[in-house]
Amino acid sequence: MKCSALITASCVLILFIANHVEKMEAKAPPPSECWEGIVFPGKCGVNGNKECLKKMVAKERKPYRNCECQLGVSDPKKEHICSCQLLVTDPNKCFQS
Repeated sequence: MKCSALITASCVLILFIANHVEKMEAKAPPPSECWEGIVFPGKCGVNGNKECLKKMVAKERKPYRNCECQLGVSDPKKEHICSCQLLVTDPNKCFQS
C-alpha cells in the first residue's frame, strides 16, 4: 500500500513540474529568423562571408549575423550577393526598416 501511494505521489509531482516548465517556456516567444540580401560589386573573395557581414552592418546599421556570400546572378564576375541573418522577436518586423 505504501509503495502504490509513493508511486502515485511521484507521478503527480512529475506532472506538476512538467506542466509548470511548459508554462514558463511558453511565455517567451522564440526569435524569428529574418534574411536580408543586398547586391554588391565585385567577387566574394577568400573571406566572403566575413566581408559580407562588414558590408551589411556598415550599409544597413542592423545587428546581422551568419552572412553568406554568393555569386551574382546577372554577372558573377562583377557582383556578389550578401545574404545575412537578423534575429528579431516579432516576425512582422523582419522586413521593416
